[in-house]
Amino acid sequence: MSHYALILAAGKGSRLANSKVSKQFLPINNLPIVMHSLSVFHSCLPNCELYLGLPSYYDSSLWEQFCANYNFTIKHKIYKGGDSRALSVLAGLQAIKNSIRKKPKDKINIVSIHDAARPFVDKGFIQSLIKPFKNTHIKAVLPTTGLKNSIIKKRTK
Repeated sequence: MSHYALILAAGKGSRLANSKVSKQFLPINNLPIVMHSLSVFHSCLPNCELYLGLPSYYDSSLWEQFCANYNFTIKHKIYKGGDSRALSVLAGLQAIKNSIRKKPKDKINIVSIHDAARPFVDKGFIQSLIKPFKNTHIKAVLPTTGLKNSIIKKRTK
């Protein structure tokens, strides 16, 4: 079984209006959020091939320098993300497909897709999503979690 994880980090963070930096590149505990996301997948699934979708304007040498600045050494491949989440996923799936063509065929390939700006994903949660694939008739698992946001409707007279 081969496992691939797409970590989507191509977003512009347009809702974060007062920042010069997109949310996924902001530091938490002295490490950018995107690196936390890569780290949790690596620690949970050390043999997982990580693919990081970066903004199209982001130069690979800039990312390499960014990694060096934070002493970030987790192995991953980068690809150019799209202008939307769907296009970033499509580009990542194409990158994985190109990689798979060069390898012996596995019976099962799992692809996890994760938003880099969500660094607090739990290892147990990731493992619970992968567990059903041991049963070969399972083709997809869609995670759900409880809603933590609130929507308030204000009535005006």
